[in-house]
Amino acid sequence: MPCNSRFWALEEICVGVKDIERAKAWYIDKLGLYMRANSNRAVYLTSSYRGEVSLELFPLSAKVSGNHPCTHPVLFARELDAMHSAFRASGVTVGTIQSDARGNRFFLFRDLDGNTLEMCADTR
Repeated sequence: MPCNSRFWALEEICVGVKDIERAKAWYIDKLGLYMRANSNRAVYLTSSYRGEVSLELFPLSAKVSGNHPCTHPVLFARELDAMHSAFRASGVTVGTIQSDARGNRFFLFRDLDGNTLEMCADTR
């Protein structure tokens, strides 16, 4: 089965910010984005209420650890382990499967230009 058949959704683009409240106000005021969700660790903004790709604004200190990038697309896969194996078998540079503090499973991978992307397990 090709890799893309396991790909579920482009969910969000993570953007590290210095001051989450000021950044939220700027994105809403200057870009006209809407608040999709607000958690104790991040703010999710979108261009409409239709559930499109969101910007996840998070404090820089929240995700900057090791080689986790500050700004990158986040994609979701129904079968994370299978996607990881398929990527690796096809020559994609992939990191190990990890779990964050909330139990979300993910791995980082790079495109042909070295840009970092994140693939998360879809738990919906």
